[in-house]
Amino acid sequence: MTTPPQLRVLFFDVFGTCVAQRTPVADELWRAAREALESDVSAISSGVRTKATQMSYEHWVELGVEWNTEGDKFVRGSIAKHGIVDWRAVDKHRIELLPKLLAQRGLIIPRKDPSATSELQVADGSLWDELQLKHLGLVWHRLPAWPDTCRGLDLLNRQFSSVTLSNSYNDLLEDLVAQAHMPFTHIYSADMFQSFKPNPTVYLGAAEKMGVKPEECALVAAHLSDLKGAKACGFYAIYVERPLEEKNPELGEEDIPDMRIKEDEDGFVALAERLLGIQVGADDFQQQDDSTPTANEAAVKAESRGNGRAFVEPFVVDADDVLFEMYKDVLGRFDEPEQQDAGAKEPAKPAVFYDDDDDVPDEEEMKAAAAPKVGKKKLKKMTMLSIAELKAMVKKPELVEWTDPSAPDPRLLVHLKASKNVVPVPGHWSLKREYLSSKRGIEKPPFALPKFIQETGIAEMRDAVLEKQSEATLKQRQRERVQPRMGKLDIDYQKLYEAFFRFQTKPALTRYGEVYYEGKEFETNLKHLRPGELSDELTEALNMPAGAPPPWLINMQRYGPPPSYPALKVPGVNAPPPPGASWGFGPGQWGKPPVDEATNRPLYGGDIFGVLQQQQNTQQGEPVERELVAGTETPGGMTSAMPSELGGTETISEFDLRKRRGTDTEETTGPRSAYQVIPERQTRVEGFFGGDRAYDLSGGHHNLPVLGQDDNRKRKRAGDVDVSMNPDALQAQDGMSKEDLQKAYDQQRKAEQNPGWDFQEDLSDMIAAESRKRLKKDEEKRSSRR
Repeated sequence: MTTPPQLRVLFFDVFGTCVAQRTPVADELWRAAREALESDVSAISSGVRTKATQMSYEHWVELGVEWNTEGDKFVRGSIAKHGIVDWRAVDKHRIELLPKLLAQRGLIIPRKDPSATSELQVADGSLWDELQLKHLGLVWHRLPAWPDTCRGLDLLNRQFSSVTLSNSYNDLLEDLVAQAHMPFTHIYSADMFQSFKPNPTVYLGAAEKMGVKPEECALVAAHLSDLKGAKACGFYAIYVERPLEEKNPELGEEDIPDMRIKEDEDGFVALAERLLGIQVGADDFQQQDDSTPTANEAAVKAESRGNGRAFVEPFVVDADDVLFEMYKDVLGRFDEPEQQDAGAKEPAKPAVFYDDDDDVPDEEEMKAAAAPKVGKKKLKKMTMLSIAELKAMVKKPELVEWTDPSAPDPRLLVHLKASKNVVPVPGHWSLKREYLSSKRGIEKPPFALPKFIQETGIAEMRDAVLEKQSEATLKQRQRERVQPRMGKLDIDYQKLYEAFFRFQTKPALTRYGEVYYEGKEFETNLKHLRPGELSDELTEALNMPAGAPPPWLINMQRYGPPPSYPALKVPGVNAPPPPGASWGFGPGQWGKPPVDEATNRPLYGGDIFGVLQQQQNTQQGEPVERELVAGTETPGGMTSAMPSELGGTETISEFDLRKRRGTDTEETTGPRSAYQVIPERQTRVEGFFGGDRAYDLSGGHHNLPVLGQDDNRKRKRAGDVDVSMNPDALQAQDGMSKEDLQKAYDQQRKAEQNPGWDFQEDLSDMIAAESRKRLKKDEEKRSSRR
């Protein structure tokens, strides 16, 4: 793509095109937060310190983007309301907007003071004070330039006039230009035209002020929307891609710009090579003589006399000034490079004399003497990468810290930090104070035995032995040294076995990748807490009486239970309130039930009114396994030949305890005997232990009556139930009521259907005891973790 021959003026967008505006804001906020957290004199509250520690670099980037977006909304709202923009009010709005964004994230504590005139009111315990916030709010005046900006502008100024054209005001642009040493010939801003890009008034007004036609102007920008507005006014559109800048693909990147400098090219230097048709080398960036003014400086001086705003003329010191003579030696020491004492390291060599021809310096020595010497510190500072450049080189820029550019190999360092299963370096390595210096006044607690060893009673036994030794006389102590007694702490082996093999607990150990840092042991351990369980300390702190609702109940009824715990049952939200509670908004009442007004259904599920009854297990005895043990199952759709119900079983409705004479009679039995004679027969001896007599056990009668056992031999029909009653109770209470008889009948019927049901053990007491033990263990764990 060729350059139009009539091109004379190059207008440059500043923010994002000439200076980086995304990462520098996040870098300065992040660096200031780290310095505030690591400072000893910073009185930061624990809540703010926790919030600031949890803020990662990505959160600071999001804060910077939101800060810039809110500032643009203010500008557009001012244009829509008044038609013009007061850019100084925009700068003031940016400064006042930062504390609001920080307060939303819990990093500062706002202070309400009606008598204060400034809106930057910060209470004690915040991350920054009012003066520091004002300094951070002016970060837009200290944005760094891209590495190719100054070099490219020096080349472009040889043929073109370089002019800033940005949505800002001249004071802000002058600060940026002076901060980054960008050699612009003119400084224009949208404030001079009382409008806002991409309004055509800005582009046409800038061309008219420079005295050129729109066809003789070009706009260099990294934003396609800006280039679209300039091209509509007749400007030549040059698109320079910048890393981390927003792109607008719906505008059509390939169709809008007349010239495109890709991100992998050298930015403004590549632009100068295309426009000037030259090949840029290292000799093009040699410093010019200070005594001869350049064309750039002449243009700056000319512009300072006109209507536009330009650079302030540099300060020149008179060599004949007396004060300059006084400080000349002092200032000269800062310009000298660092020199090493060669005489201290190497022994002095004897002087060697040559002839006169050797005194003539050769060409290489003359070049080496003419080249300026650069010190090590200055050379290291010149070659050090910035945080923005390092983040653009690595794959994971979120891992870059503010100390990484000073490493010997920053890219290797970030690569190692991004590797898998890498244990991070503790955060206290960069602290200025000595390690663990804050624990000097803290008394170290004595060693405490584990609980499973304390329960053996060894501590009490040892205390008793020590007490006895302290009461011993001097003679007894001397005898003890000569003839010591062994086995003073004699513990049962069974206790030691149970302590170490049954009740031993695993100590709290650090996990893989968990790094110790200073003050970690004083942090509050919240692992034993469970969501939904209110501890006694919390209820006491909230001043909640027994049965009272928690203070967050009304908001949960309005917005729902916590989404992070979908299965959590909250009384009054998706579960019924405790017994005795009532709905309402009075003291101690549980608000309004969260139900749909149309269908009266709970909004968040659950049994909010407690009308659903849980299904109870009415089965008595051991459960029956209803599975096929043998045989085959009847296929579906076929009818089994076996009857599903057995005949002859009916539900008993009435019963009569009177004897039915003539129907069921008792059978008389013979005389009862205390023994039974077993028939004997003769046999021959067989084997080693054989005998000559044998007894016939098959001829014995089965079910013979036993002496002392009563058996009336009564015939019972299917379904009959025998109930025994105390006659004294019947006589004292004038008979039994129908309810008592029904109760006695049901009890006897259960006993016959499930024999041994009354001997089944009641497990409620055992369950309650185990529950008390578990609560006691949980309480001991909580106390040990605090």
